[in-house]
Amino acid sequence: MSPARSSRTALIGTLVLVFCVSLWVRGANGYRVSGSPTLTTDWFSADPDSHYHMRRLERALTDDGRVRVRDPLLAFPEFEGQGGAPIPWPAMYTRVLHTVLAPWAPTDASARARYVERHVASVPWVLGALTSLLVALAAGYLGGTRAALLAGLYHAFCFASVRYSRLGNGDHHAFVSFLQLSWLMLAARGLEPSGLLRVRRSIMFGVMAGALAGCALASWVASLLLIGTLELALLWRMFRAKPGELPGLGAFGAVFNLAAALVIWPDAAASPWGALGIINLSWFHVGFLGVGALACLPLCLMKPNNQAHGAGLRLYPRALIAFLGLAGLVLAWGPLGESVAEGVRWATGSNRFMGRIHESQPLGWGLIGGWEPLTRWLGWGVVLLPLAWWHGARRAGGALLPYLPAVLLYLLMALFQRRFAEGLAAPMAVLLGVWLGHLTRSLPARRLPHALLALALALPLVSHTATVSSTLSRSTATSLFPQTLSVERERGLRGLCAWLGTHGTDEEAVLAQWDLGHMIEWGAARPTVATNFGSYLGRDSFVDPWRFLAAVSDEDAEALCHERRVRHVLLGSDWMRNLDTMMRVLADDSQSEFSEDSLLGRLLPCAYGDEIPGRPHPGFLRLVAFGEEMSDGQSAGWIWEVVPGAVLEVSGSAGQVLRARVRRNFNGQQAQFVWMGEAVVAADGLARLRVPWSTEDEESGEAAAPLLRWTIGQRKGSAEVALQAVLSGGACTTIRDD
Repeated sequence: MSPARSSRTALIGTLVLVFCVSLWVRGANGYRVSGSPTLTTDWFSADPDSHYHMRRLERALTDDGRVRVRDPLLAFPEFEGQGGAPIPWPAMYTRVLHTVLAPWAPTDASARARYVERHVASVPWVLGALTSLLVALAAGYLGGTRAALLAGLYHAFCFASVRYSRLGNGDHHAFVSFLQLSWLMLAARGLEPSGLLRVRRSIMFGVMAGALAGCALASWVASLLLIGTLELALLWRMFRAKPGELPGLGAFGAVFNLAAALVIWPDAAASPWGALGIINLSWFHVGFLGVGALACLPLCLMKPNNQAHGAGLRLYPRALIAFLGLAGLVLAWGPLGESVAEGVRWATGSNRFMGRIHESQPLGWGLIGGWEPLTRWLGWGVVLLPLAWWHGARRAGGALLPYLPAVLLYLLMALFQRRFAEGLAAPMAVLLGVWLGHLTRSLPARRLPHALLALALALPLVSHTATVSSTLSRSTATSLFPQTLSVERERGLRGLCAWLGTHGTDEEAVLAQWDLGHMIEWGAARPTVATNFGSYLGRDSFVDPWRFLAAVSDEDAEALCHERRVRHVLLGSDWMRNLDTMMRVLADDSQSEFSEDSLLGRLLPCAYGDEIPGRPHPGFLRLVAFGEEMSDGQSAGWIWEVVPGAVLEVSGSAGQVLRARVRRNFNGQQAQFVWMGEAVVAADGLARLRVPWSTEDEESGEAAAPLLRWTIGQRKGSAEVALQAVLSGGACTTIRDD
């Protein structure tokens, strides 16, 4: 076998190995929740962003493939007259999912929902493995088979990538990373010095790279940052290129930007986010790419052999920097000022409402950042990255040029927001693989195969010990679905969403913690007040659940429910993890302390079946469902219905306090819940108390609980509470003294 053929065979074998290992790692570390503790075939995704991609695809499947830019279930009913709230995500990822999955989607609604959930939550699993393959291919082209093996396996085990492409995660980030690495590879080929001498070749690579960059931008708007690094690379290349390379460089840059602009044009035209927004897709992004194309166009028109043109080519990069810098300052101080400021706040994770969510936390410092998280997400190769980057910089005139600013940018962004570590993983692995592959050339030839194999296997094992450990332990586990407390909670909350889906309409909102929004929208098809999009849909919709739970006055809380047309309130048992965010946002409403007299402070004893004197339960919230009991003895969550409540009237002396309580079981469960309320006797000699719980069985109307018991002064008695009275605001019946 010839050396060339042997090398190709080795590279193909390496690519197959990397792809299979990457699939294995992402499958073993998948986060799927089994439908029940005993089922091993039925599962669902627990990732909230995946839930919204599922909902968006489901809407497209039932709407002839149209991907809507507004959703009537979001921030309800604030955008009701506009067809729904604007969706922050562009539509490209949903279009791709629809193209791939629609031909085989079932027509039955229930079967289609299961099909959508399973497949949306599996697509990134394959895309993550394909990205590992591309990493190996890119490194192999630049540094040979040894570089391909090192880079591919490093990426296969990198937790930053595994986190977003493991089985069960249907978010768009794996798709974006696949596109970004694809166009980086094409740009690297297009910017090779020898290739720039052929303008047609430059145009071909520019069109392909630009189209993929446009698809990435039309899937995730932050992709503009990576496009910006290529613009910087093009500008740097203008200074270093030989005169004969400049027309090809200009052609590549012009068609790259033009192709990307044409891809995003339809989405920018349909965007509901205004003309000059930076965080959400708008005409700003088309304009940015248009400026990039125009900036490169003069290079295409100049002839290096012409003396006058040659002088212009030498001066042009400096003039371009001066012009763009001045124009940028004018725009930043003018119409784009606020958009630029908001973009910086988002990029640095300092957005006051979204800066505390997990994936927006700094990876390099802060409450959950530092050296240990940095090396866990990116591996110990991050320590060697400066050396690998410097090795690439010394070859920056070649095909490594696009990777260098990309790695610098994403490393900086990952330090501020850990979500960017996923985008860093691929180009970082390429640089590490090329550098380490270069180092192995110094080994004696007869020892090279063994040394290379040992190094290739040791690198991911040593660099990603946590991922390797979890992969091995979960691969050898007796069950694919470990039954942890978090899994039990997710299953219980999903069951509550199913209950909501059968006990309400798309005109009746659900008020819940903001991070339960997408699960409700997908699992129950009900409108939500707050959702995982957070403050992007407006501050009020994001803050209103916290205002509701922190309200001391029942009247204020009930008024908010009526304003938002809330029928049900869902509270998860893990509400404490949102307390810090709630405290921070409520500080702007002069409620910096969470009171035990707040609505949440009075709902929790009701949920746990406790009676705390002096903390009566609300009279307009009727407990109607609760999640399955978890291994710690708690319920996964609770659902209350907003009701008028039955009216209990008892006479007494002015100033006396009427106290009442109802104890009952629900749904045949052993757990017993209690409601207790208080009312003061008014000037007319009557105490009026709203009672939201019935003593009837909801299905049969027969007695299902002991009578309501009440006391006032030295008197005590009982009453019957009809369900119809609770739902209509009628009076309690058969009120008698003991």
